[in-house]
Amino acid sequence: MESWTLDQSRAFLAHVANDRLCAAWLLTMHGLRRGEVVGLRWTDVTLDGDDPTLQIRHTRVLVDGHPETSEPKTAPGRRDLPLLPNIASALHAFKAQQQREAETAGAAYEDSGLVVVDEPGRPLRPEVFTDTFRRRAREAGLPDIRLHDARHTAASLMLELGYPVHVVAAWLGHDPVMTQRVYAHVHTEALRALGRSFDQALSGEQ
Repeated sequence: MESWTLDQSRAFLAHVANDRLCAAWLLTMHGLRRGEVVGLRWTDVTLDGDDPTLQIRHTRVLVDGHPETSEPKTAPGRRDLPLLPNIASALHAFKAQQQREAETAGAAYEDSGLVVVDEPGRPLRPEVFTDTFRRRAREAGLPDIRLHDARHTAASLMLELGYPVHVVAAWLGHDPVMTQRVYAHVHTEALRALGRSFDQALSGEQ
């Protein structure tokens, strides 16, 4: 697995800030799986009220080359996440844009109920979502990583920033033991960096 640094992640989000799929890229860079993003329905999103929430209840994956929607495979995968203000704002804007696109298309618009759709309302195929991500990354001059590595990036950064493993696991929809095992090398590097910094402080080095 490969990952971006915090600065590279910020550079990608700055590059796609005005992209039609900005909300989807935000979800991706916050660690959601591809199937969770392209399988998200508007009924799973609570944008208004005191507690905006994102419910992960569906995943859309390729089966023998055909997109199929199902429930998350594991209990941790089925989860409710707080909808962060910047993501909520992007989803608000995307929903309004889709309403304008539906008005323009009229009867030709396909209302699938999914969040990630193209201008005529058709669900975006998972592999098209992947290809678009990698194209946007190249446009931004960033290292070419897999879409799944964006999830790896999110997990790595969360651990490096000091968030507890069990909290990171709950966000990602992972078992905590698996999260620790998969990302332990990143966590160890963060600890080494902390140790070096603290040692320098104790020894009076700059």
